[in-house]
Amino acid sequence: MTAKFKSEIIDTANKQTKNMSTDTTTKKEDITINELMDFLVENMVTKEEFNGLDNKVNSLTGVVNSLKSDVEIIKQDISHINVRLDNIDKEIADIKASLARLEKTTFEDSSASTKEIEKLKARVEYLEKIMNVKKLQTA
Repeated sequence: MTAKFKSEIIDTANKQTKNMSTDTTTKKEDITINELMDFLVENMVTKEEFNGLDNKVNSLTGVVNSLKSDVEIIKQDISHINVRLDNIDKEIADIKASLARLEKTTFEDSSASTKEIEKLKARVEYLEKIMNVKKLQTA
């Protein structure tokens, strides 16, 4: 608070007290004019101080608006990421389904191959028996 402003407050208070009655006896709960003036001088905000606060509030409002804009951009980015993740999830599900089909086909092919091999073994054994019998007969 500036010295000029303090002196103006004190001068105003002095003028006010001169206009009041000269009886200075008051209740103990009442504060004196001097106590009130001391309180106001210590705690009052000047116009310059208030304007400084107003400027700070305006500055903070700008910062808050900028942050709101940034948050909106981040929300959009997250939304795009969510869409991409959903697409990736679908692709993974498709890959899993393809893999399951491939495993099933491989198992079926393997089973069929095993059966064919077993049949061929049986035929070879049969042919070997026939050949041994013929060898024995010719010998």
